[in-house]
Amino acid sequence: MDSLIPATAAAARTVRPSRPRRDLPQGLDGEIQLRGVTVTPGYWRRADLNREAFTEDGWLRTGDIGHLDADGFLHITGRSKEIVIRGGENIAPVEIENVAYRNPGVKEAAAFDVPDDLMGEELALVCHPNPGTTLTEKELRDHLRLTWPAHKVPRYILVSEIPLPRNVSEKINRLALRKGFVIG
Repeated sequence: MDSLIPATAAAARTVRPSRPRRDLPQGLDGEIQLRGVTVTPGYWRRADLNREAFTEDGWLRTGDIGHLDADGFLHITGRSKEIVIRGGENIAPVEIENVAYRNPGVKEAAAFDVPDDLMGEELALVCHPNPGTTLTEKELRDHLRLTWPAHKVPRYILVSEIPLPRNVSEKINRLALRKGFVIG
């Protein structure tokens, strides 16, 4: 995903979402919050939604995860609702997918959470291979281990011979994958 947006349109900050809130330095991913004249002042007559969407000091919680770089650009790297929390560790599925796509055998990749009694959530990765290539779970796991520490390597990896499901906007439908994913 990793979109670049100049942060000059409004004031932007990235924060550690847990309490106490702490602004994060350049380059560290956190919850993106915005404030400025181009940002809505709030929902019309919906104090309940305003309490959820805005911080006490007036910053809009975007629901996005990202970081500011040294040039003042805002990098959006994921959505806070997509973050997998495995035993207290936050894992962004898009990071795992980006590394999976570096394997020449991967045509499509989607990472998502699956419930786990011990860890809270575990990470799953489903990949569809490029035509004419062979792709195995072991090959993907070894590929991911070259980049990530063990806790970020998905516990469940599945190679799907059929293309991954898509929604009406042609994005990979993680919700359909998650619903159809069977641990076995």
